[in-house]
Amino acid sequence: MLADLGRIQCPTLVLGGEDDPMHPIESQADIAAALPSHLVQFERFADCRHAVMPDAPGRTLAVIRDFILRRWINGLTRLLNASRHPLGAKA
Repeated sequence: MLADLGRIQCPTLVLGGEDDPMHPIESQADIAAALPSHLVQFERFADCRHAVMPDAPGRTLAVIRDFILRRWINGLTRLLNASRHPLGAKA
């Protein structure tokens, strides 16, 4: 499975609980490392188990919201820059 993760072509957020009994944090770090580095964001959650949302709902939502917002702004910026170029995209 890890070898196939390098084929992913979209932004990916990996949320890892440091006290996860199913997937140790090292395993989660391996998953994040197998993803394209320019597309992945890996967030470790101290004192969280497998499901970080119930263990740290405020921080989890803040991380997800920030991830989506930054990716949306980056995409919008690329779109605006491309629309200003005479050929519609940067050469």
